[in-house]
Amino acid sequence: MSKKLSLCAALCLSACIWEPMDDSVPGRARLDGTPPPFEVAGFGISGGVPIEIEVKNQVTGAFEPLAPATTTAATDLVDGLYAWSLGKQKLRRPEHIGTRTVAGEVQRFVELRGFQISDGRRNQLLTFDRAGRDCVDDKIHAGKTAVQAGQECHTGNTVTVAWRPYQPGPRTPAELGFVTGTRCEQFNTLYATPGENRQWAASVMTPPGAPFAVENVSYRLVQQGACDAGVAHTVNVFVTRDGRPAARPDVLRTFTVDEASLPAGGTLTKTLRLDPPLVVEDGEKLVVSVQLPNDGTRRVCLPTCADRYTPGTSWWSNAVNAPFSWVDLSSFGPAFTAQIDVRASGFIDAAP
Repeated sequence: MSKKLSLCAALCLSACIWEPMDDSVPGRARLDGTPPPFEVAGFGISGGVPIEIEVKNQVTGAFEPLAPATTTAATDLVDGLYAWSLGKQKLRRPEHIGTRTVAGEVQRFVELRGFQISDGRRNQLLTFDRAGRDCVDDKIHAGKTAVQAGQECHTGNTVTVAWRPYQPGPRTPAELGFVTGTRCEQFNTLYATPGENRQWAASVMTPPGAPFAVENVSYRLVQQGACDAGVAHTVNVFVTRDGRPAARPDVLRTFTVDEASLPAGGTLTKTLRLDPPLVVEDGEKLVVSVQLPNDGTRRVCLPTCADRYTPGTSWWSNAVNAPFSWVDLSSFGPAFTAQIDVRASGFIDAAP
């Protein structure tokens, strides 16, 4: 638990969301309009019980689970309360991010609420804005108990957090993955068998800094023999925090590459533009996943480079749809110990 939360525990009093503070404007939105990651944490009145946090869908008006939706209050008592935390959360879904105008300034915002689950009941968490926190502090110093002060001063049961408009700053261009100019001495070809038709190959790429704005992704296709780069296929783009693609990825961008008639000859490069750019945060990695059709006659093939292999960069889905059972390509043997030729370009965004 952070020192800040420890010092504030006595002010939270009842089961509550302590971070973020209601009606706060902690900074600026990212280039893609999403908020930067923010802490979601608070306190419960008993230990070892679930805490559920929800985010409002600005389109439907309904609250939906925030992943991870459930955590458990810590069993260590802190100043009469039990701490819980979801850590830093990154909200990217457009339906969760609203727009409002304050004093002529257009802001992006999200709304959260939470519940402590006890004896089969969902008890909604209290929330505090700045005035509510100050009120609690004043009442405790005036002799009120922590519980009395919290009950009298809480300002609601939902938290609204807003971010000011994005403001450009210094940008450092960079390329990820199989970097342009990298020489490969031993190319192989990766494709699905007819029994693996439409399974996925994925490249995991680590930005050199964060936040990193991805402007383009590109990949090479083999165009000779049964390998036909003109076969329609799909490309998904998402992020991961644990170094491997998720079994159920939250796909952030999807591209459908249409059927095309192409002349035979070597390889060709497909480049897909992300507009607006996709922002990859600190601790995240970029994932580009290419679906590989094979109807027994024509197939999509990706070139791989055996002498440029980096462990943990190239993966196979073992399924057409989620949940996927991703494995490193090297698990299939020496012939597959190779890096997929997938690249991304963009810039480290030092916006304020």
